[in-house]
Amino acid sequence: MNIAHFIFTLLSTGIVSLAGTEQPSVSVYQLIKPDPDNLHFAGPELALKISNPTDRTFFVLGSSITDIPHVIETKKNGKWVLSPPTRCGTGMELRRFLADSYIIFDVWDAPVHEEDVTFRVRVYLYTESNIWNVYTDPAKKPYIEILSQEFSSNDFQWKPTKTSPEEEAARAAIKKEAARTKANPYTQPSLPMPPAAAQMSADPFGKQEAK
Repeated sequence: MNIAHFIFTLLSTGIVSLAGTEQPSVSVYQLIKPDPDNLHFAGPELALKISNPTDRTFFVLGSSITDIPHVIETKKNGKWVLSPPTRCGTGMELRRFLADSYIIFDVWDAPVHEEDVTFRVRVYLYTESNIWNVYTDPAKKPYIEILSQEFSSNDFQWKPTKTSPEEEAARAAIKKEAARTKANPYTQPSLPMPPAAAQMSADPFGKQEAK
């Protein structure tokens, strides 16, 4: 029996599994461009999905389970340059990223509003639950790093097409309405203010007693 046939036999009989070779990965969940027909929507935005197909638990250090530790790297002169981290450490706690699960997170600091920027996202997952003690030993690395695909900020920009005079007039009206309601988007008839927001708007300092 040659080695190839031997390995095939092990796999087909279930004696050996390749599942253990899988590693956490990052993929695109949503890439949202501005909507020129409805400027009330936010955009552009990038949301990524981090998957843990393994049978082990990793850990996320953040203010919530979707607050994934990451940094942005931009390509300049053919080299990747780390952007200054803007993440706040207030309220961060260690949270479990369970086996065979995934998390969707917003890359709020991606340079999607800039022009001609190539960037990627470097994600960190912790492998130790007691990272504070591990960090006292510089020889240990209590995390793994996962790179996203490359992105171009130009992919997030709306590229105008030739439109009719009627469409131009409609878009101008939308822009005018968006400018009028920019200070308080809840004044739009299509966006009724939630009760809690209405209370806060009328009484921002909480002086009124609850009924």
